[in-house]
Amino acid sequence: RWRYILKRLVHHGGSPRVLDVGAGNGYFVFLAGTEFALQADGLEISEAEVSYARQMFNVELIRGGLAGISTRYDAVTLFNVLEHVKEPLALLRAIGERLDPNGRLLLTTPSPECVHRRVLGLQKWGMVCPPHHINLFPRTALLEILAQAGFEVQEYSTLSTYINAVRKIDTRSLLLRRAAFAALKGANLGADHFVVCRPRLH
Repeated sequence: RWRYILKRLVHHGGSPRVLDVGAGNGYFVFLAGTEFALQADGLEISEAEVSYARQMFNVELIRGGLAGISTRYDAVTLFNVLEHVKEPLALLRAIGERLDPNGRLLLTTPSPECVHRRVLGLQKWGMVCPPHHINLFPRTALLEILAQAGFEVQEYSTLSTYINAVRKIDTRSLLLRRAAFAALKGANLGADHFVVCRPRLH
């Protein structure tokens, strides 16, 4: 997942300086620096995650929120964060203020149109879990809030997730899993929205 996203990031213009907002355990930041030669910073509010990143990946994350960031970045990534925050529009606008005018925002957030929600129904879909998740965006709503925040969408797709039935019968080469992922992605039925956008030129 992270390598696929990093390849898309490079495809959209290289983006040598990246800020990962809500960096979690730091693995994305680690891969961005070690495998893709990007200057990657990670921003994380959890002291436990910051400590884990330091111990496991020798990555020093920035602990705190966006208010403490004054640098402009070539790219900002926001993976499965938007569904957790009380003011998603304010967060997106704050990210825009920290992006280079030619920069990119890459984000993921759970998709209510995914195959799991369609099969299980809304009540049994695991992403409906307040107060942990307080925002869930259908595709049209996600594109609308990005537009309100001043972004122009360049690429939209979904990212797949594990399907237990496939995992149980898959081969060592993961052939079935890869095929299922590709099918879900092609139909935009993957677990998460994946959006690449840039600040709208005025």
